Amino acid sequence: FLPATQFQCITLECLSEVVNIPVKGTYNDQYFAMYNAFCQQLDSFLPLSTDFEGVFRNGSEDARTFLHHLALFFSNLFRRHNDIFDKTETHQVLLMGLEYLVHLSKLDERELFKICVDFWNFLSSMLFQQEPSRFGGSSGGSSSGPLMLGSSATGKDASGGGDMDALAELLARLRALLRRVTPAEGAHDEVLSFADLTMDTASREVHRGQRAIELT
Repeated sequence: FLPATQFQCITLECLSEVVNIPVKGTYNDQYFAMYNAFCQQLDSFLPLSTDFEGVFRNGSEDARTFLHHLALFFSNLFRRHNDIFDKTETHQVLLMGLEYLVHLSKLDERELFKICVDFWNFLSSMLFQQEPSRFGGSSGGSSSGPLMLGSSATGKDASGGGDMDALAELLARLRALLRRVTPAEGAHDEVLSFADLTMDTASREVHRGQRAIELT
């Protein structure tokens, strides 16, 4: 039903509910098959080359609602079922979903932006623990675990270094995006908070707890 325009919003809303079911680890193969098929169908009518800002600005209310549900679908699935991506052969389709979230993070809509930033906070916390030397975490991090590109489910090294480089490049683009975020003209200064992550929209300072995060 996803490619049919009249069913896109309700289909994606249903899929978002499915990925929220707390059955982590029980149906990994089925969840990955669903995710993979979803990405293939999504690419057929909303490829990554799409002008997402144009769609959001000039599209119908249904189009904007679809993009909102799309952010929920990706962020909820990556949070609740991130262990379906612990094999090297799943990394490219994982990166595809993350690319969509980067595009959605650029859209000028407060609730959509909160969904995306909340997920990036989750992902960055995980990466700080898994790859401290690459992503700036403490030296006590672990090098294995879900969403760990470049490692297999057994924790042994795999030929996924290029995937980890692609993820690092994607996060660099995200940091550049956040540096460009400024309050609208005449808007009040505001501090946005998501879990233990805070961002001052006036000074562009970001903190996790008491620790400042340098956006470089």
